[in-house]
Amino acid sequence: MTEMNPEELYAAQGCTGCHGGNLEGGVGPALTGVGERLSADEITNIIVNGKGSMPGGLASAEEADILTTWLLEQ
Repeated sequence: MTEMNPEELYAAQGCTGCHGGNLEGGVGPALTGVGERLSADEITNIIVNGKGSMPGGLASAEEADILTTWLLEQ
């Protein structure tokens, strides 16, 4: 299995379009400090299933886990 870079994954999945290149938010909420507001399971669930205007299916479960781990560190 190839190691996925979370920053590249974030950009490749189109997350920057709504959440900003620096996680500052835009159409979607800011993701800085998201781990202070949501648990890892909640973040993963939103990435996989969507929430509000964010559609589901934008990332696989594996990609969601990688993004969640990275977001918790931001």
